[in-house]
Amino acid sequence: MDPLFFVGVDGCAQGAWAVSILHGSDGFDALFLCDDFPGMLERAVGAALVLVDVPIGLLEGGREPRACDQQARGFLRGRRGGPSSVFSPPSRNALNGNRVDASALNFAATGRKLSQQSLGILPRIADVDRILQAQPDLQTWCRESHPEVCFTALNDWQPMMHTKKTTPGIEERLDLLMRLVPDARTTYDAALQQHRRSQVAKDDVIDAMVLAVAAREAYRFGVPTIPSHPPRDGRGLRMEMVCPVPPPQ
Repeated sequence: MDPLFFVGVDGCAQGAWAVSILHGSDGFDALFLCDDFPGMLERAVGAALVLVDVPIGLLEGGREPRACDQQARGFLRGRRGGPSSVFSPPSRNALNGNRVDASALNFAATGRKLSQQSLGILPRIADVDRILQAQPDLQTWCRESHPEVCFTALNDWQPMMHTKKTTPGIEERLDLLMRLVPDARTTYDAALQQHRRSQVAKDDVIDAMVLAVAAREAYRFGVPTIPSHPPRDGRGLRMEMVCPVPPPQ
């Protein structure tokens, strides 16, 4: 088995993390669930690269959004709902409040209220932020990415035609994954049989898998990011999204 392995991590609705491991020149391991982020990190020790669908590197305040979010939305234009899949993460100030007052704290810091997406994963963002601040060296191998940006990049920077929660959208994405990893459908089917939909949704499985593939491809290209020279937040964490292939200029 190839000693290099790559990890894709996507959050599930009930608070767990869907984790996909891909061996460099072989195939996927069975998808598994972790209850918390530290547990995922323990399982991922030794990975060449881990890509996580969660904001890493947060603004303290200000009216301007993160550059990586702005650029990601630009790459997803051309498909209905594409840009909206990249939501604005909370400011770090908003992490200090519960779900009830977080939006008000964010508005005070940035002039923007939080979307339901942001509010729904606020505890997850806060956990990851706390861990990365305490162990900033983790960001050398555990980095932020975005599944839809990865699919777009792997599709010659053309957005997917269908939304990921539809059957055509799932099939479209599986077809792309199978061109890169032949056992992708087998792994996907096995994950659905092993885990209940209340634990992990179909698109969670797809997203974790594409992040693992993106990690492998990004590693080959020297880990390209948007923006190409990511700024750091007030705590020293990079505000970036890793791409599987270099973005068009």
